[in-house]
Amino acid sequence: MGGPQITVLIDTYNYGRYIEEAIERVLAQDFPAEEMEIVVVDDGSTDDTRARVGKYADRVKYIYKKNGGQASAFNRGLAEARGELIFLLDADDYWRPGKLRKIADLFAQHPEAGMIYHRYEELDEASGKISILAAPLISGFLPGRKIDLISYWIYPTSTLAFRREALKVLLPVPEGLKIQADAYLAALVVFLGPVIGVEEPLAVYRVHGKNLFHGSGSAGESERLLRRIATRKVFITEVSGWLARSGRNVAREPIRSYLAQWALAQEAEQFLLAAPGRVKIFRHLLKYPHYFGERMSRRHQAAAYLDALAGLILGYGRYGAVERLRQKVKARR
Repeated sequence: MGGPQITVLIDTYNYGRYIEEAIERVLAQDFPAEEMEIVVVDDGSTDDTRARVGKYADRVKYIYKKNGGQASAFNRGLAEARGELIFLLDADDYWRPGKLRKIADLFAQHPEAGMIYHRYEELDEASGKISILAAPLISGFLPGRKIDLISYWIYPTSTLAFRREALKVLLPVPEGLKIQADAYLAALVVFLGPVIGVEEPLAVYRVHGKNLFHGSGSAGESERLLRRIATRKVFITEVSGWLARSGRNVAREPIRSYLAQWALAQEAEQFLLAAPGRVKIFRHLLKYPHYFGERMSRRHQAAAYLDALAGLILGYGRYGAVERLRQKVKARR
């Protein structure tokens, strides 16, 4: 008898209070137990994660390692994984019923697909409110059309599933990525073959104030900002480096515009630390319609150029004033 068809790889660090629900939701999936393995990589937790996972010793392979960040956890877990399909799950998230069966069936129907991802719901733990993020879902071989590549949105860890053969080309994940290691894989797998986006929200992303990358204005947001800037610097270097080493010209379209999204996000967040002058913000804002004009409506492009002009005249922090005034006038009509 062969090994499991699927490996569910759960990475965790001090998420003991969530890990049991994550595991329970996987175990409750309508999928044969003998065709699935669950691997939990504990990246040096100091809470009660080990004890909580220990309750599932007969169904879960638990790996404890010294804290090294998400990339090191992925590399360790993927080295242990036996499945031909790799499903990622953050310990503070959970899946909806039917996820494994639906995605596994899609992989079987599309042997050319290297990754399948899907919509997700966002749970605000403080309020209990659940909402669905309306981000783009793009399917196919994305580098084949610039508009597809620049419209591609990298979804969170718990929405991603990969074919092992596709991942082999990308491993090991650069261990400088203490967080966002999954984004590295999702950013590059699109160059190896088609991907499939699924409309159904099959995972719940939990926002709890201690998320390592995204925040919501809490006291820890300044720390998250610095972490995002540091992580994105490594991310841009490593993604660009892999593309260049694999023979892709990062200075030509559509890859140039694809990479520009992260460079612009980096600039925008650095401006929060040190406000730019008028010329600098003008040049920054002009890059959006330059790189991403193909995915913008004419109205959106016009607004982008207006913002850039306003940035030159009014300066950083005030360039959106013209658009806000227009919206107020429109609302009064």
